[in-house]
Amino acid sequence: MAASPYALFKRGWKRASVDQSDDSMHLPLPVSSSTEYNSSNQGNTRDGRQRFRLLDKGRAGKGIVRFGLPAGGWYLYWSDIFHTLLNMPRHRFLLVFFCVYLTEYLFFSLLYLTQPDRCVGGVMKFSHAMWFSVQTAATLGYTDTLKPNPDCPSVNMLVIIQVITAALIDYCMMGLVFARFASPNKRSFTIRFSSTAVLFQRPEDGLWCLSFRLANIRKHSLINPQISLLFAMPVDNSMGIGRPSPGALDPSEASTASGGGGGNSNRGGNGSVAHFRFQELAIEDLASQAANLRLGLHAHINHIIRPGSPMFDRSLNELQALGAEVLCFMEGVDPMTSNNIQARHSYTPSDIRMNERFVPIELKLRGGELGLDFSGFDATSAKALAADGADEVEGGSRAPAGHK
Repeated sequence: MAASPYALFKRGWKRASVDQSDDSMHLPLPVSSSTEYNSSNQGNTRDGRQRFRLLDKGRAGKGIVRFGLPAGGWYLYWSDIFHTLLNMPRHRFLLVFFCVYLTEYLFFSLLYLTQPDRCVGGVMKFSHAMWFSVQTAATLGYTDTLKPNPDCPSVNMLVIIQVITAALIDYCMMGLVFARFASPNKRSFTIRFSSTAVLFQRPEDGLWCLSFRLANIRKHSLINPQISLLFAMPVDNSMGIGRPSPGALDPSEASTASGGGGGNSNRGGNGSVAHFRFQELAIEDLASQAANLRLGLHAHINHIIRPGSPMFDRSLNELQALGAEVLCFMEGVDPMTSNNIQARHSYTPSDIRMNERFVPIELKLRGGELGLDFSGFDATSAKALAADGADEVEGGSRAPAGHK
């Protein structure tokens, strides 16, 4: 028996069981290929240069790291110390947190050691001075043997300065800790995208459709969700040719994409072109999908590949060679905190399953509450092509057909 169409694009994911005799598996492909794509974060473009994801799935909320900053570039971070501390890794922030307090205690303990013995009773060595500094900063209360002499103005002034300094440090550090805990960045990780996208031919009009799932894992809904879809392709702008063109991308420009042109001496041997062309992809029935998110349901983001789409009349091989990437942005307002959140995800040609559709997600009643079964959120099947509306929500308690 001939290999099924999606076997040409196998990537090792766990699939729902598929009946090899299903006629839906023999729909025509937009491209025939024997390439097995690599689903890692990098690959090679047509000219052999390395290609990296714009949105790394493991670091979708981290952004792109900066290299090669000019000497003294650290001053830019120091001048905006609040956001530097707010955005630094957790382990580094904890290290700074402890170092700030230890530095304060150490600095004032050295000052107390310089005072006469009669001014700070009981401070005979550094450990005593350190403990006296901690007591002063934390307002723990002095003991009978370790207390300042009110008749010494210098010690009184030191105590006043340390108390004010400790209060200022406490307020700043508590504000940073609260801001890090309340940051909406972590909330965006509860917006889930399907691990893969599917590409199938619609039976009603024969047009190809790119589809993936999007859902809010938390049970409360989002306010004013907005979804946008972009098609990204690296272009060579060294000669000013990376201009946007209306409608579909001109195939004649394919040779200039992904760093073709090769005359830029600033590019590293293992780098990738840092200039991209973006085109918006139309989302089918966007209002309904936004309403699904408002109601706490999942959304199906569908892009119909019509003339004018940058994906029209292009094979997956060609898109892979050009370094193409589909970016999805979902913005909304969290009703509990009123914070604006943004979730981002991307799909490359290696993430697309040919001639498959998502198996249904079921609505279930458990304990008198209506809920969604996310156990098959990423499951796809070629069988679903034969079922009309197979990517909609179904009621009942049975598992989706073919889903393991």
